Amino acid sequence: MRLPLLAGVLFALPLALAACSNRDSAPDATEPASPTRAAATNTATVASATRPASTPSTTAPTTASPIAGTAAHDGARTLDLVRKLSVDIGTRVSGTEGETKAVDFIASEFKNLGYDVEIQDFQFESGGFAEESVSIAGISYASRRYNGSGTGAASAAGVYVGVADTAGLAGKTLTGKIAVAVRGTLTFTEKYTAVKAAGAIGLVIINNQDGLIAGRIEPAATFPVIGIGREDGPTFKTAAAAGSTIDLKIDAFKAKNVL
Repeated sequence: MRLPLLAGVLFALPLALAACSNRDSAPDATEPASPTRAAATNTATVASATRPASTPSTTAPTTASPIAGTAAHDGARTLDLVRKLSVDIGTRVSGTEGETKAVDFIASEFKNLGYDVEIQDFQFESGGFAEESVSIAGISYASRRYNGSGTGAASAAGVYVGVADTAGLAGKTLTGKIAVAVRGTLTFTEKYTAVKAAGAIGLVIINNQDGLIAGRIEPAATFPVIGIGREDGPTFKTAAAAGSTIDLKIDAFKAKNVL
């Protein structure tokens, strides 16, 4: 027996493995300081039929017999599955350890029910909320890829560009360099577009609050865009001012479906 099913679905229960998003439609200065996890919602609309009026019948109504073996919904069991995925396993972003644990759990449940189970691997580049690699002189710093970031590696001298507006870019040579910008005033996409047009091959955005944020670049970037927390901002500003080399690396996501 084979049953096609996405990795985030179990027993007709919509459970999103990667229900994470972060919008960047307004200037980035107004965005939340930490990633906002969007709730995945499945809404089923059931159309009710209107029974046409009919002439009263004198025939005695027929009582239907219950269908033997009809499955009954078990609310406690459903809650247990939700708790297992959302609490015990926790965050299940595609391409992360949490997703792998969820895939193993779901596959095991279906195998126990007698289904044939197949794991389908696939790769994609877009997405956020994943820890990435950014370093200066071999020292790594906490960072997060931006949604829509390009993949690959970039290693070049850093150039500090303020908020990446006209004033911040004035007099700066960015060709073949990695731009270091501060969050604020412009959207993330506007910052990316500006430094790309100036010849940059990578972008590090310093959050204007402590902690990491998974911003969005849309349409997708062609080179790595990584965010760091405000607490590491002074280090990157100093390195960029000195023309020190900054190393970025973003791998394509590898994720799975359960069939």
